[in-house]
Amino acid sequence: MRWEMTGRSVVGTIGISPESLALPPAPKVHGWAKSTGERDSTATVGPGGNPWQPLATPGNRRGLGPPVYAPLQTHLFQSSRPMPMNSSQFMPTPGDDRPLPANLPAGHSPSLQASDRPPGDDQAAWWFAFVDRQLLVQTQDPNQPLLPQIPQLADLGLIPRRTQCLGQWQGHPCYGAELAADTVAPPGWELGNLRELYPRLGDGGFAMAGRAFQIMDWDRNHQFCGRCGQPTLALPPEWAKHCPSCNLRVYPRICPAIIVLIHRGSEVLLARSPRFPEAMYSVLAGFVEAGESLEESLVREVQEEVGLEVQNLRYFGSQPWPFPNALMVGFGAEYRSGTIHIDPEELVAAAWFHRDNLPRIPPKPSIARQLIEAFVAGELH
Repeated sequence: MRWEMTGRSVVGTIGISPESLALPPAPKVHGWAKSTGERDSTATVGPGGNPWQPLATPGNRRGLGPPVYAPLQTHLFQSSRPMPMNSSQFMPTPGDDRPLPANLPAGHSPSLQASDRPPGDDQAAWWFAFVDRQLLVQTQDPNQPLLPQIPQLADLGLIPRRTQCLGQWQGHPCYGAELAADTVAPPGWELGNLRELYPRLGDGGFAMAGRAFQIMDWDRNHQFCGRCGQPTLALPPEWAKHCPSCNLRVYPRICPAIIVLIHRGSEVLLARSPRFPEAMYSVLAGFVEAGESLEESLVREVQEEVGLEVQNLRYFGSQPWPFPNALMVGFGAEYRSGTIHIDPEELVAAAWFHRDNLPRIPPKPSIARQLIEAFVAGELH
């Protein structure tokens, strides 16, 4: 994928095969040739007389797959928001207080070395301590930090099975910890569902808790090699597990998923999953399958779940989603054609809603909520 910054816009091209996805001919607008990185103002006729040019990819260069086709005259997908990266060139302009879709919290410095070494006995540290998927938080004093800020969890009478160094946050060391399944919260503390704790954690605390959970979950799930069954070893300074028997190396698992808001004029397509809370609707989402690009996954998910065709994909932003290890990649897309036909195995309802008359929608901090709010504010069009 070629990205270029043009002011506050992130520009790229979509690479979808019309043959494989039964898409209409490439639209007659200018675009970028992914194969050359040059702007192209004329049609290049590819196989079968279509203006799609076969691209050399790592897969087909090795002879592992068929050519991938990308339109030379497709619409650019753009976002008026910067990509959420920790670089000044991607940050908002002064006075722009619109939130990024996701980012690491202010005051966080990632660990320079993957380590399970606990802090010193006299140095207070933030602790993200989990029993399965539940986070330890205090219940007594709303004026005190929600999370343990102590040198050792032993100060609360808790002995973690494993700990993970996450770096610095707000000037203090930050650690994840796995507690035994039968752990009982000490007096003045409770175990809470991470998603439900967002209002109390805030953006920064939720982001750090999500990072802590994903690292902790990966650590506990890879104590043994998935290939030969032998115990694995940590491999600092990386977050990696190494099998000394068969040399398999395993990193924290990240599952990419697309999430897309489809709009038609002043209307937005929202759908309801049987897993949702009562009366709640959201935008469409789905995991990327092996061998798919993000754009191919988006087109497939929309066709499978609601039977519609879309056009003019626009990148919105991304968000790590620790339930348990997804990376949500957000897009906006225009409705092109079709009538809603839901997949009953995935959805129980889907409909068009006017931006001024929306049903119950997902809560903050989800990127689904941010996509919908951006549409209502006129930022997706």
